[in-house]
Amino acid sequence: MRINKIHIEPTNFCNSNCSFCPHDKMKRGRGIMPFDLFKKIVDQIDWKIDEFVFSGFGESLLDPNIFEKIKYAYDEKALNFTIILGSSQILLIKKIRETLSGRIWIYELWPLMMKELLLNEPIAENIPQAPLIDKVFSSEKLCNILGKLPSILSPEEEVLYRDVEDYLLKWGGMPALLELNEEERWKWLKDYEYTYLERDLSDLARLSDLSPFRKFQKLTALRSGGLLSYSEIARDASISVDTARRYLEYLNISYQVILLRPYYKNITSSVIKTPKVYWLDTGLLRQIIGFKDGVTGQIYETMVVSEILKWVRTSQRDCGVYFYRTRS
Repeated sequence: MRINKIHIEPTNFCNSNCSFCPHDKMKRGRGIMPFDLFKKIVDQIDWKIDEFVFSGFGESLLDPNIFEKIKYAYDEKALNFTIILGSSQILLIKKIRETLSGRIWIYELWPLMMKELLLNEPIAENIPQAPLIDKVFSSEKLCNILGKLPSILSPEEEVLYRDVEDYLLKWGGMPALLELNEEERWKWLKDYEYTYLERDLSDLARLSDLSPFRKFQKLTALRSGGLLSYSEIARDASISVDTARRYLEYLNISYQVILLRPYYKNITSSVIKTPKVYWLDTGLLRQIIGFKDGVTGQIYETMVVSEILKWVRTSQRDCGVYFYRTRS
């Protein structure tokens, strides 16, 4: 009998604490599949496998040799196509090196965009599939694009757009929040903040004392939408400038914040001039700074920039996103 699908559990170690997982009831020990055993399994396969799945009750990316295993299976022609869905993005960043060079495609999953929230509504058939900004990338003149838009929205569409905008401004785009009530949403956002600090950040930075980072994280959130001065934020957080740069890099590669460079015709100037910092998700921003009601210009600007960047990255547009600053 020809086997078309193989499931392999590289490890049953996990750094999450999902309520639905039976980890605490398991009697078996924790461990990682030896690389020699994995090679032995692959060497017995002399045909193309339709699906080669790395899964189980553990986080596959906690296996220090996971990419070497994928590379071996790929090079031995046991794999046609592989998809790795990993929640441990930070672990992915740390471990993916030369191992899979030329063998991988990386797709980023961002928080939900306004367009995705709109298309989930009953009158979605009247809503364009792509947001307006997508048309800006076409060769059509901007005046022609804007001229084709209706001068007013129908009453139903206006209510829908405003409701979705209000939701995004308050809760952000984390999919898990959609089915929760208000109290549960704040609880989820709070737990996410702690999970990020205790799990992801510890995996990335191995910080023994999280207090300085917590302070830096909140100070960065309070500056969302503003120019980023490393010396200023380092002084306020009582850390060195080098530590501030390192902490911000942690926030950046873990999809907490995004940096926008100023637009200059001179590329060097754009790189070295002061950037602006934005929190990626407005719901998490509100949770961190403790601002649960109302909308400020800072929060609105953060939402707009986040929406633009999420669409550009999701659609994989080959372009940069900058801010334009006039001189007084």
